[in-house]
Amino acid sequence: MQPLLLLVTWTWFMSQVLCSDLSNFLTELPSCAESCVLEFVTDSSCGTNATCLCTDPKLKNEVLPCLESHCLPREALAAINLTSVACDFPIRDKHQQFNILTITLIVITGVTVGLRFIEKIRYGPGLQVDDYVITGAFLVNLGNSIVCLHGLSGNGLGRDAWRFSPDTITAYLCPKFLYAGQTLYATDVFATKICVLLFYLRIFPGVIIRRLIWGSVGIAVLCMVIFDLLALFQCQPISFYWKGWDQLHKGHCIGINGLAWAIAAVGIILDFWMLGIPISQLIHLQMKWKRKLAVASMFGVGTLTERWYMVRMHAKPASSDAQDISKIAKLSRRYTQKPPIQLIDSRAPDKSTE
Repeated sequence: MQPLLLLVTWTWFMSQVLCSDLSNFLTELPSCAESCVLEFVTDSSCGTNATCLCTDPKLKNEVLPCLESHCLPREALAAINLTSVACDFPIRDKHQQFNILTITLIVITGVTVGLRFIEKIRYGPGLQVDDYVITGAFLVNLGNSIVCLHGLSGNGLGRDAWRFSPDTITAYLCPKFLYAGQTLYATDVFATKICVLLFYLRIFPGVIIRRLIWGSVGIAVLCMVIFDLLALFQCQPISFYWKGWDQLHKGHCIGINGLAWAIAAVGIILDFWMLGIPISQLIHLQMKWKRKLAVASMFGVGTLTERWYMVRMHAKPASSDAQDISKIAKLSRRYTQKPPIQLIDSRAPDKSTE
């Protein structure tokens, strides 16, 4: 009888503690979130079992949408942070993988560009216009990598947004660094294409084809200017880019995802056009079809790279919602990965003509 009495006493005591913890938890929640949590607890079969409540899939599937619809982003982030601490959810941190990827790509790109210069100076005719353009593109890419490493990854990117204060998010996580990185990205993408087109001018002497190439250079320059301006002025006022996430400021933006999709779409069109230029000339060359196919594949690497990133964007779009600010890391990986790979790809045509 005594063990049974102890069990009943312990059960009653724990229920009081859990109820007290739940009550304290509710008092710390923003007022807009209380109804969401109470509705979840009431409908759940877990009662006051904290472990059961924390592992209930409805906590994510029902409470989070409720918070998004009832609370401002700052309040929603505070509620999610309180919940994650109370439930002892694991702290997610992917910024080291992001850093390794960024550093690896910029080092490989630097080595590739350096080898290009050594080859041109020691064994070739010297540096040409396209070499200076690719130097500029590499410097822009280096700046973009520094922004990603120091500004984004160094200040919370790849970690849960609700672990940071709203001021940190405004000052670092979403905003000025990503704002700068997006502009650098647009510049780098089209500067690399200009570099390849200038290389075409050196190997294709025909009058008509050179006019087409110069026209393509003009289009690439125009696209670079347009997308740089769109990146700089995509929000009105401009400060709304890094302040508008909390829905406490007035303004409007065309959207991070929309601009990234537009750059990718225009990039694909230009890549296919740039692929068609050398192929149209290869058809008339006196060489075996296997050799022609090999050369065409070298010119087509950049196009395949663009299409691959388009697929990845479609499969894993970056969210600009306040609760998913940390997912901007996916978009930042695109900004980090694609320009270095395109710079490496721009080295391929030199080899194809040897």
